[in-house]
Amino acid sequence: MLIKSNKLFAKFTTSCLTLVCLLYTHSIYAKEFLIAVGLTKPPYVIQETNKGFELELIIAICKRMQKQCRFVHTEFGHSVKMLQVEQIDAVMTASKQVFSGQAHLSTSYITYQNVAISLKERNLDIQSIADLGKLSIASFQSAHKVLGKEFAQAAQDSPMYLQIAIQKQQPLLLLKKRVDVIVIDINIFKYLIKSMALGDIESQFNIHPVFPPSKYHVAFKDEQLKDAFNAAFEIFQYSKEYQKLKVKYDFH
Repeated sequence: MLIKSNKLFAKFTTSCLTLVCLLYTHSIYAKEFLIAVGLTKPPYVIQETNKGFELELIIAICKRMQKQCRFVHTEFGHSVKMLQVEQIDAVMTASKQVFSGQAHLSTSYITYQNVAISLKERNLDIQSIADLGKLSIASFQSAHKVLGKEFAQAAQDSPMYLQIAIQKQQPLLLLKKRVDVIVIDINIFKYLIKSMALGDIESQFNIHPVFPPSKYHVAFKDEQLKDAFNAAFEIFQYSKEYQKLKVKYDFH
């Protein structure tokens, strides 16, 4: 009788544990997916319309995960702190340099190509990252962390180093000669020059390709969510929908 009772208890315990696991899994995969993302930086993030290459990419991947994602916009420099907010599930555009050891990082889902840009009339000789240390710089937030030790040293050596939260201010600072050089993703720069009607790029600016590509990830609190994202992205990146999205924003 005791043996039978033990078997019934074991069966009951197993059933309870299974139910708990199912409920836990449901809580992860069924609820709304709240993601922290930076401020407007077209063509990647267009906050006003919830559009942009990167936002639409994440929305498409979430859809394949059978989740509805909602975005919370914050300054790029606050990204790590946002992951500590209880309601936030993940943070977009996360670099290994900034989030190392603090989150479960997805596979790289997007690559930015940062460059240094100066006014053509200045004829500045910029052949390396170290050359930037002699100049005044306006970069995006946390660039000194994201772009490696050599740029961190250049930022420290610079006579004036500014970090700009609203990136449309960067080309204006350069054109007004408030800084010698700006550090910015090339696609963001091209979009801003065109949308703000700031003239022709080739005749006004020199583009200095001194930085390697920057790969970004999604930082997750939960490892299961990270695995689900990776699986969905692995499939999506070979889809026609992904190719259409790249064509839409002229990404190659």
